[in-house]
Amino acid sequence: MNLKIAVCDDELLFRTRIAKALTDNLNQQGIFDYQMELFQSGRELCELKEELRQFDALFLDISMPDENGMQVAEYVRNIHPNIALVFITSYIDFAPAGYQLNAMRYILKDSLEQYLPEAVRAVLRKTELQKLEMAYDFLEGRHTISIAELYYIESSKHKLVFHLEKCEPCTIYGKLDEMEQQFAMYNFIRVHKSFLVNYKHINQIGNYKVYLSNGEELPIPRERFRQVKERYYELRGGLQ
Repeated sequence: MNLKIAVCDDELLFRTRIAKALTDNLNQQGIFDYQMELFQSGRELCELKEELRQFDALFLDISMPDENGMQVAEYVRNIHPNIALVFITSYIDFAPAGYQLNAMRYILKDSLEQYLPEAVRAVLRKTELQKLEMAYDFLEGRHTISIAELYYIESSKHKLVFHLEKCEPCTIYGKLDEMEQQFAMYNFIRVHKSFLVNYKHINQIGNYKVYLSNGEELPIPRERFRQVKERYYELRGGLQ
């Protein structure tokens, strides 16, 4: 898989513990093709600037003396929006703010060995999806799209519109019900009869709307809201 991981914690003891736990879990899952770099401060990590894009995943402490993990995560997110972010900390207080930064998981240090295996599996799923591409014969021509860069699919007048991160929307004839089945394994959520949304691009759900990372807002019908919200929190992994 050629996975590249960053671990950032100011305490040597926990840095070493996290690195060992990650190594054990990756090896148990048959993943040996990976690199791991350890950082002792948020400042040291942020000094990489554009080189942060080399990492697939970041396991990050929140309480650090120079810059706290929330500031570091926001900086990293601005440079590398698709990085798999996992907070590992001693405090539960920051959990809601952590998920505002689209953290995949929030793990307390005293529960590290209990919850890290599931977090590693989630990271592996995410990184696999980021590398996944699919080709379609769109009305605009044949294109290969990245699943990770697909915001949502919209049903409109017997056509399906693919809203993408790095190019103009692409259109194909089809039914959203069929796409829902096809994309279920990639964590897409049917939020409306006309919208199938990529979970990884959801920033927030509330007020009968889904708020996307590109600034768009899509409606959620009242009768579907609870189901959509439960599925969203299920994929997000809860407050671990």
